[in-house]
Amino acid sequence: MKSSIVFLQGLLLLWFVASPALSTAQTAGTTNSPSPEIVEILETLNTDYSQQKVYLHTDKDSYMAGEHIWYTSYVVDAINHEPDGSANNLHVELLNSQGDFISISLIPVQDGYSYGDVFLPDSIPEGNYFLRAYTDWMRNFDEDFYYQREIYVYNPIEENFIRRREIRQNRRYNRDLEDKQNTMQFAIFPEGGELIANLENRVAFKAANQLGAGMEARGVVKDSNGNTVKEFETFHDGMGVFEITPEANKEYVAEIYFGNGEELSYSFPESLNQGYLLKADVLDDKININVETNFNPASVNIAPELTVIVHTRNKVIFHEKAQLDNNIYNASISKDKFNTGISHITVFDANMLPVSERLVFINHNDISKAQINNFDNLDKLEIEFEGYSNEEDVYGSYSLSAIKLFGKEAEHESNIASYLLLESDLGTTFKNPWYYLSGNNQEIKKALDLLMMTHGWRRFDWEELAKGKFPEIEHEPTIGIKISGRLLTLRDSRPVEEVPVELAINQHGVDIYTTNTSSGGRFSFEGLHYEGSFNAILTPGQIEQTVIVDLDDRDYRKVNFEKTFLSEPRQILSRGDDWSRTSRPEIKDEHFEAPDFKK
Repeated sequence: MKSSIVFLQGLLLLWFVASPALSTAQTAGTTNSPSPEIVEILETLNTDYSQQKVYLHTDKDSYMAGEHIWYTSYVVDAINHEPDGSANNLHVELLNSQGDFISISLIPVQDGYSYGDVFLPDSIPEGNYFLRAYTDWMRNFDEDFYYQREIYVYNPIEENFIRRREIRQNRRYNRDLEDKQNTMQFAIFPEGGELIANLENRVAFKAANQLGAGMEARGVVKDSNGNTVKEFETFHDGMGVFEITPEANKEYVAEIYFGNGEELSYSFPESLNQGYLLKADVLDDKININVETNFNPASVNIAPELTVIVHTRNKVIFHEKAQLDNNIYNASISKDKFNTGISHITVFDANMLPVSERLVFINHNDISKAQINNFDNLDKLEIEFEGYSNEEDVYGSYSLSAIKLFGKEAEHESNIASYLLLESDLGTTFKNPWYYLSGNNQEIKKALDLLMMTHGWRRFDWEELAKGKFPEIEHEPTIGIKISGRLLTLRDSRPVEEVPVELAINQHGVDIYTTNTSSGGRFSFEGLHYEGSFNAILTPGQIEQTVIVDLDDRDYRKVNFEKTFLSEPRQILSRGDDWSRTSRPEIKDEHFEAPDFKK
């Protein structure tokens, strides 16, 4: 199927994302004796604690002071990546690199979609900022899985009103950034999670600076006698892999030589004398799983059996309880059973304790692609995209941004596909996510598998779930704006019950709402729908005592953001020629017509 969209615009750089680009899950089979308790845990997570993902498609990656950050938002179910109709409100926040809130917006969501903007006043300091977005329901889970991205805001006129203290802060920021760029780190990631003694282990590694940028490196592994047992080098973005058979009770050290001339010594963790070695290989048509132990489980009163669970975003694909045959277990799973995305393999021992884990990525090449035609005609850009189905049209919501390009193109390519399929499940920032989905050649396949081996699953912890510790639900989805609180006596802060409370909202006229306080003196006005700013006045009914209104409030505490390889040095390091002792300029946000991203 091919479709065409014609977009009239005399601009030069185009981004294109589509939400329905992922295939429908196929029903997975069950083999041998299932593990109902584990499957039931995942089903409970899916039904009672289902999670959401948010993606913001912004019009640019960097901005000038005085501009707007225009965006289209997509809220999807975290399992099937379909639009989540249960989301009603979206919180969109802009924070500076110190974790202070610059802008807070509440955006109504309809059928999983919305759009809005964040205004950047001309007084905003130049530097790195973080755009963050999440729903009320997402507040019940780890903040690492909120949508967040780093942007840079330029403000060339700041040099004419910057203060000495701010100049010193900028210089300290740049020195710290440079120190982190020049300080190296190294870590190993044994396949399955642990080094297993006396068996051949496959070990991934990552060489990087303290900003997380992968660095070229080579090195050697030496045993406690100083003998070289393995040589290694990076393959992609500081990642690589080697095989080693560690001897029991023997120490190993890696000596790493970075491409920038730095050197580092790294001590290996101790290898296990009793462990389960997991290996997984993603082939063209199947996944092969191999588990091997370096001990006889029966010798320590453990039954020689294990359970293997494979799930894709909490949807069980494969589960099997099996006996070890000479301390070995093998299984093959057809790739047809999987959705495109990250799958999580977990091995449990006979006591149902997780003993080994591994991520793999299945790519069915079912991500829609866009192609620009007639690019020479700058007055008319024709976009043609090909869906994954040749039989029917691809329906959905699409957003497009066309801008004029100044300077070089961004080296960090991320879009809705790479975010939903990779970044949102790994809960971390890594360089150029789109590279891993941009093709299916052997080089990309190997790099993608290294990415899986150097990251773990972070959306839940098996051991916590096995104890019955599910996430605590404190925030339910809300519709519209909510104004709530308590009515208390001024003298002794006792709740005032069964008293009328009136809310008057003044925006293009006055709207009046009334309610009564309940037990605890609580009142709540929910489902209010107003765009932009408005004035709200709360008035309690006539009572004998003096009362106070205690409004519910969000805890907008500082957010701790670490510098990353995306962080840029600050440019304003001295006063400008026109500097004067004047207040920061401030302009009011004039009304602009929002672009219709949903066309």
